[in-house]
Amino acid sequence: MSKELAIATVLKTGPGSSIQGLGRIGQAKYGIPLSGALDMKSFEWVNHILQNEVFNAAMEISQPVFRSSLIPIPA
Repeated sequence: MSKELAIATVLKTGPGSSIQGLGRIGQAKYGIPLSGALDMKSFEWVNHILQNEVFNAAMEISQPVFRSSLIPIPA
């Protein structure tokens, strides 16, 4: 299965839209909070569906105002 590439353009966003990753695992002893994706199961599932590595960042969107467009990149 080949991957098709595209450019994502964010057209509209609101509070609650962010780029998230796995968080800062093992850094609490230095006073750094875990942070990361709010819904870790969804984060891991979307990376699995897209055949990404588990540590790739993902967009977390919790407001319905978000709008984007994808422009395919020819192979």
